[in-house]
Amino acid sequence: MKKQDNTRAPVRRKITTAEKTERNRAKDTVATKAAAKEKGMYWEDLENMHRNANGLFAACHAANMIIGNTGLHAIMDKDSLNRLVRMAGVLKRDTEHYRASLTAIHQRHAGKTGLVDVFTMVDVINIGNEYQNWIDSFNTVIIGNARDITALGESFIKKAA
Repeated sequence: MKKQDNTRAPVRRKITTAEKTERNRAKDTVATKAAAKEKGMYWEDLENMHRNANGLFAACHAANMIIGNTGLHAIMDKDSLNRLVRMAGVLKRDTEHYRASLTAIHQRHAGKTGLVDVFTMVDVINIGNEYQNWIDSFNTVIIGNARDITALGESFIKKAA
């Protein structure tokens, strides 16, 4: 006889603005690739991917506000504050790493404009794939950590209210 599982299903969490933005960017990336097949690919398409990827750093704003909120720190217990400090250090280190890797990807095509010729198309596709991998990794590592920091801060804000 099969044992019944009496655990509750997890509560569906609300999708954040950053996640909605990222989902829309992913749709835009697919649309950009489809348009590139029709009209040809331009170096500016990679510049747009860079701009979109760079915009993801804005998703850390709420976490940075909590990290810098000394009033919130005053109402946190010692263990939670230590946890916040550790997560903030990881976020800072990871953000610096991701910013450097994004700059390195961008340097491979910076300043190039116009239609991509047949001989450089493979390079452009590879750079586009690097941007997509960077975005996927950023969403997993940075956004996840920023979400954890925000949740920790919000739990103490609700307790204080």
